[in-house]
Amino acid sequence: MHGHSIFSDGADDPGKFPAYCENNGVEVFALCDHDTTEGTDSAKEASKGSGVKFIPGIEISCINGIHMLGLGIDHRNKALVAELDRVRIMHAKRAAKIVRVLEKNDFKIDHSVLVKDKGVITVFEVFRAIIYSPDPFYDRNSQKSFSEFSKKWIYKDSPYYEYLKIERMTLKQAIDLIHKANGVAVWAHPAHTLRKRMDQMDDLGNELKKLGLDGIEVFSSKHNKEQTIMVLELTDRLDLVPSAGSDFHGYGAQEIGGWKLHGLVFN
Repeated sequence: MHGHSIFSDGADDPGKFPAYCENNGVEVFALCDHDTTEGTDSAKEASKGSGVKFIPGIEISCINGIHMLGLGIDHRNKALVAELDRVRIMHAKRAAKIVRVLEKNDFKIDHSVLVKDKGVITVFEVFRAIIYSPDPFYDRNSQKSFSEFSKKWIYKDSPYYEYLKIERMTLKQAIDLIHKANGVAVWAHPAHTLRKRMDQMDDLGNELKKLGLDGIEVFSSKHNKEQTIMVLELTDRLDLVPSAGSDFHGYGAQEIGGWKLHGLVFN
């Protein structure tokens, strides 16, 4: 219930997802690209005649690093389309700024990353477009290297943050937008997002419930056993729906159906 394609920061065309799912015993999948639904029609068409049920989705990047999944959305909803168009332009402008900052610091970038007809240009795509890096620890295939890179050059601790930051949706705006599009609002990988501030999870969960949250992504490739139990207990206390997703991107450790129950058995 959580995968990414080339229309955000994934590696594969969404039309390939049904075959991936069938090969891995997955019966239902949702395409949840970051801040775009451009791959929905391709995934939907490819699912026809397969043994896999497709659910239209999205992952909205909100303030304070919180991500909100919208599952079962009407991707043609006018309010959703208008907001995502605004976000697409915002991402494109930021990507161009990031390239300028890096080139002033002796990076060499493949400028074709800035030409994307559909979807959003993500920070990860700019990272992968680096041809030469003065940073000896740069590794375009390493998630750890990307994490360090983004902290150093783009995100909050970066000296360029004020120039590169973009205005994210509030939690209420994201949940309301998902509901307007007839979708279900699910808090994505909360323990991963709050890994350095786990003491905030209960309070944030209660706040989101009051804002209309419908579910929480309990089972995720980004949660370990202890985190999975903690998030499941929170979901139960708040009487919300648990969700499962691998956060598949087509590379690295996240595979279709790759989330694990960690040896736990639930009734």
